[in-house]
Amino acid sequence: MRKIPFLLSIVASISLCSQAVARIGENEGECTARYGTPQTGSWERNENKKTPLLPTGYTKTYFYDDWKIRVHFLEFNGPAVKLTFAKRKGSVIMKEEEVAAILKANTQPGCTWAALPYENPKSPNTGLAKAAEEFMAGAMHAKRLKCSNGNTAEIALQRTMLTIETPEAQAIEPKPTPKPVPQF
Repeated sequence: MRKIPFLLSIVASISLCSQAVARIGENEGECTARYGTPQTGSWERNENKKTPLLPTGYTKTYFYDDWKIRVHFLEFNGPAVKLTFAKRKGSVIMKEEEVAAILKANTQPGCTWAALPYENPKSPNTGLAKAAEEFMAGAMHAKRLKCSNGNTAEIALQRTMLTIETPEAQAIEPKPTPKPVPQF
């Protein structure tokens, strides 16, 4: 008997979460209709200027229920090319069903998500240390996924943030530049 309420709560949370999710490709007006007016306080303006999601275009921050959603647009009233989702109240760790609902809401019909192998271009580790790093990332629920339409999703360590971006966003994403070896 206890299984039925548990299953109903999972179904309800997936359906509620999928209604509260920005969609990649929506324009600013559609995002505003979904979440209300973007945050315009000094903190949000500073955050969006100091740490934009991408080097070109602009970022808007929305607070919806217990979620903070940052949406990046390359041009005015253009489609959203990068989204980040983070919980901001209570447990900040996303449940598996919340991650699944966000991915489902951002999947076009006929597209599927597949796991990508672990890689961290900023890591200096090699060999066994790299293998240990990969193992720990998996244990901490960090993963990267690729959709058959080219979009990618990255679930941060401990499932505290989920980022989805289009191939256009990936193309202009700043690439890490290797530091030159010092001359001794």
